[in-house]
Amino acid sequence: MQPLIGLMLLSLLMVLWLTPHKVVWAQDLGGFNLPNLRLTAEAAVLIEGSTGQVLWAKNAYQRRPPASTTKILTTLVALERGNQEDPVIMGASVQQAGGRTLGLRPGQVYPLGELIEAALIYSANDACVAIGEHFGEEGILFLQWMNQKALTLGAYHTTYYNFNGMPHKNHRSCAFDLGIMARYALNHPEFARVVKSQFATITPHAATDNKPGYTYSIKNTNALLWSYPGADGVKTGTTQAAGACLVASATREKRQLVAVVLKSGNRFGEAARLLDFGFNHFTLVGQALPGEVVGLVPVACGEVASIEVVVEENMGITVPVSQMEQIETRIVLDKPITAPVPAGTRVGEIVLMHQGRVLQRSPLLSGQAVAPAEPLWKIW
Repeated sequence: MQPLIGLMLLSLLMVLWLTPHKVVWAQDLGGFNLPNLRLTAEAAVLIEGSTGQVLWAKNAYQRRPPASTTKILTTLVALERGNQEDPVIMGASVQQAGGRTLGLRPGQVYPLGELIEAALIYSANDACVAIGEHFGEEGILFLQWMNQKALTLGAYHTTYYNFNGMPHKNHRSCAFDLGIMARYALNHPEFARVVKSQFATITPHAATDNKPGYTYSIKNTNALLWSYPGADGVKTGTTQAAGACLVASATREKRQLVAVVLKSGNRFGEAARLLDFGFNHFTLVGQALPGEVVGLVPVACGEVASIEVVVEENMGITVPVSQMEQIETRIVLDKPITAPVPAGTRVGEIVLMHQGRVLQRSPLLSGQAVAPAEPLWKIW
């Protein structure tokens, strides 16, 4: 697949809400040209964080070895399934992890949260082995959870056979899957905190003796945290088969983008170019969160003449900057509203349009209850 530019790119704009499986393909906006980024990466994708739209892609669905970007899912599942204060006892297998390790030794005990930091910040393979095996059945159960989570998130090209991304002929993912998994994970406060940390100190569990060599000072492998303004994640990965990989994120003016580059000749530079491309060429319009007031509509026979309406679902779509002024927002009522109106009643929908085409729509609910007006005979 060649990089998607011009009309081809926007025909593949995709909205993936945080509710998994809800996928909406936006209409082609047309009438603009976007640069070919000419990345050396064999696969890449750029995703809008708030909407899930794909802004640029190259071989995005090609199944490839993901190397240590695997640890995004490993740590996410650990955060969702475990307690960060849980003591994790190192087994003999931590010394067989291979690749980049902290040097953990059997019998050492660390809080689960410390091992998650080691996995994400330092990319410690032995920490991932300890995490997976902590949940029992020699890690088999945890691998099942990981693959189930991938499917739940819509990462249908992902199949994991280990916790850390070490080479395995069937251990595969793709740029798109890594992007949507990272996008989801970044909404977990602890995950987001860890992946933007430049440094950390890994300390043993309070219940154990603090023997020499048990404390590790680590530095993040993601160089963008120092060089790219707004960088706040996510994970590097490198093996001979996978090449140099990076899942990167950055936030500017409350807008977060996720960039993925796989087998890149310059992963940090190319991820930065992708992020620049997204921030410079696209903008987010019509954004509203569930329950947010988006307008006033008239009410007949009520104690008030108008009522606030709120969106039921996430709203917002990313469009090229050149098309921003052409996006139209319409409030369409199902029928004229007459009191009484209970709060939370569907009254219509809000629609984002471009040149007569519907890009997105969401149900509108009454933001407040409205009682009937007093009869005139009572007033007199």
